[in-house]
Amino acid sequence: MKGSRVACVTIPNFAIEACLREHPELVGQPLALADSDLETAGIIALNREAAHAGVLIAMTVAQGHTVCSHLTVRTRDVEQEIAVSNGLYKKLQSLSPFVEEAEPGLYYLDISGFGLLYKNDQHLAHKISETVTPLGYPIQMGIANNKFVARVAARESAPGAYTIVPDGKEREYLRPLPVARLELPDDIADTLHDLGIKTIRQLAGFPGNELTRRFGPRGAALSRLARGDDTAFFKPGASGEPLTERVWLTASIYRDRMIAAQTEALLASLLVRLGRFCQGCSTVEIMYDLDNRERLSLTVTVESPSLTPVPFLRQLRLQLETTRLVSPVCGITVTIPAVASLTGDQLPLGDDMAGGCRVLREDTVRKQQEIAHTIITVPLPRDTFLPEQRFEFARLIRPHPRTTPVDARAIYPYAAGRINGLRLLQPPREIGVAISGPQATMTVTFRQPVTAKYRGPWELSGGWWAQGFDRLYYEIQTARHRQYLIYFDRTAAQWFLQGVFD
Repeated sequence: MKGSRVACVTIPNFAIEACLREHPELVGQPLALADSDLETAGIIALNREAAHAGVLIAMTVAQGHTVCSHLTVRTRDVEQEIAVSNGLYKKLQSLSPFVEEAEPGLYYLDISGFGLLYKNDQHLAHKISETVTPLGYPIQMGIANNKFVARVAARESAPGAYTIVPDGKEREYLRPLPVARLELPDDIADTLHDLGIKTIRQLAGFPGNELTRRFGPRGAALSRLARGDDTAFFKPGASGEPLTERVWLTASIYRDRMIAAQTEALLASLLVRLGRFCQGCSTVEIMYDLDNRERLSLTVTVESPSLTPVPFLRQLRLQLETTRLVSPVCGITVTIPAVASLTGDQLPLGDDMAGGCRVLREDTVRKQQEIAHTIITVPLPRDTFLPEQRFEFARLIRPHPRTTPVDARAIYPYAAGRINGLRLLQPPREIGVAISGPQATMTVTFRQPVTAKYRGPWELSGGWWAQGFDRLYYEIQTARHRQYLIYFDRTAAQWFLQGVFD
């Protein structure tokens, strides 16, 4: 695989799938999700059985029961969706260290330059299917040169199938598709309908300057997308820049509960990104686009940084109750202007989103227990090639005899030089790594991303007679002069932290 390649993995109707994972007894029954447990609450998601019974999105729960008497309605559990999404995110990270979650149930994998791991696009698609399908989700996949075309290809695929758009064929693939695949705002969709433009082929033939004149910057972006050109940046993790999510609603809404539910979905998507790095926020800026072309801006602030949307929604509902909307809402933009680190008691250590922090806490508790029981262990050498198995820890019964210093290169033949004070981790910990090209730098994600210089790789493989191993080792040094030993396990397609140079 040469050049830029992006894979898109999407789970249709993700909120329903997450609910069915929690309540498998509801599979095959008409099911709908509402934003609260009131009869006047609006329905925000439903499964195929409920749709066939005549239930529609935006109906109230009471109206849904009138249309379908045996309809089951559950209150949407955003925290459950985040937990499920985190599990999928970690699974996809085993295929590529560059994974972006655009929203729960929609993921992008940057697979550029992974030709040594995946022979071709078909090989990658099979790997994704083998990784995610056992979890029981009806995934759709698309692979193309940019995020937009890959997303369209994924949503055009049948459940469990994939679509590959060859390099340079993006425009040809998009031409026969309807313009609705561009996810247009209502005003642009109505105008294009009046102009008789129904397919992307017709829109691509429309003069780009005319689209810009009619619709402004949105028209210019629309013209690029119709040609298969997507300039959206790949965003694999949290950064210091403001995070923003925006949605244009297919139908305008004016009820406070519906507005809060749509806002909650956008905010939850942003908080998922922060949760991967044990970060949260204390301020959220929300802008509502109204049908009369006016805008309403609200700022929600909580006392301490949070990783859950609940405290923000409490404040938002209070503000909406005291705010008079002069027109229905047709678009919502949620922005997190600044991120903040969470304290230890704020981290949801039972959740996968705090994986690295949870492991650190467990190690600390274990060491405290060892000290409390006066258990002192010492490393004893073993005859093996794997660094994490070169020693076994035994309880100290009598003073261990002092031994003469040994050149570490006799134990670690892949090392660049003499190793002093290498502290091995038992077992090695999974990390995320992004190599940044010819400058010999990489971005390594422990609890948060850091940029480091590296030396290597050095290959270590063997064990064909038992449990084989095939690794590429690197020595890295961060800007704070901290040194680590990491490796890429080519069998598992995953990066690991092997040890720390004290």
